[in-house]
Amino acid sequence: MPSLHKRNWRNGFEICLYVTKGAPSRFNFVSQRECVNVFAYSNRQLCTAHPTEKPLPAVELLVQVSSNPGDLVLDPFLGSGTTPVACKRLGRRFMGFEKSPDYIAMTRQRLRREERSTKAQRRQHGAKAKNTYR
Repeated sequence: MPSLHKRNWRNGFEICLYVTKGAPSRFNFVSQRECVNVFAYSNRQLCTAHPTEKPLPAVELLVQVSSNPGDLVLDPFLGSGTTPVACKRLGRRFMGFEKSPDYIAMTRQRLRREERSTKAQRRQHGAKAKNTYR
């Protein structure tokens, strides 16, 4: 989303690199509609105070189509931790780098929240499954 600034133009887009070790595998596109090189997502539902947090649905789609469960996903700029959360949800391993101690703490806190949410959903799903078979 373009942003006006009185001193200079600011980018209205983000660049994402897809890098593999060895021969790249095929993308896991679910439909032809997903085979695009521009993704439009709203950044109105942010989870952290990070100034450039990426929307989780956008990162989840990129992780899903460019990797398989169990693959290792590298994010060299962890920021608010969106990529690790997407990887946890999709069954991918992740590795990341971040030089800001504040953003590292933000990522860890976000991953703990995700873990608690996942455990609560599992408990709720288990309770529903038990009630279904009574």
